[in-house]
Amino acid sequence: MPHEKLANEVVAQEPGYLYIYLSNEGQKGDEAYFDDLKLTVSESFIVQTTDYYPYGMVAKNWVRTGEKETKDIFQGKAYEDLTK
Repeated sequence: MPHEKLANEVVAQEPGYLYIYLSNEGQKGDEAYFDDLKLTVSESFIVQTTDYYPYGMVAKNWVRTGEKETKDIFQGKAYEDLTK
């Protein structure tokens, strides 16, 4: 009997957990093998975002966990904490 290849793409809308449950609940009692289960986690390419108020003041800043924040900001200038 040929194998049936199943695939399902899920995009997470918020951080959390994903619970995966595999089961053979067919009426015939046929054997089922789940030996080729593959999960792929792909992160977005975005590492840092910065939103600005008019005239350049930072409104909101986000950096992906585990990444180093860059101080190069709008128009290639370096952000200085003292000039907030």
